Amino acid sequence: VITALRLAMTAGWGSDADDPAASTSPVFRAVAAMRSAPAANHRIERLAELSGMSRATFLRQFAKAMHCSPRQFLLDLR
Repeated sequence: VITALRLAMTAGWGSDADDPAASTSPVFRAVAAMRSAPAANHRIERLAELSGMSRATFLRQFAKAMHCSPRQFLLDLR
């Protein structure tokens, strides 16, 4: 189920535009960056910076929100 939802999100279903509250979540700023340029070299430090978090906090919050690591999310997106 989680994989299906993750794939649906990468296809645009349930995008941030569908949920105004999601666009205010710091994690979704990183998700938006990855969606806008999936082929780019997204470094954890930069994604954490975009989210206004430390690296460790970002990794925990991302996993909590997306049920996967940023790396796995990006691989699924690609």
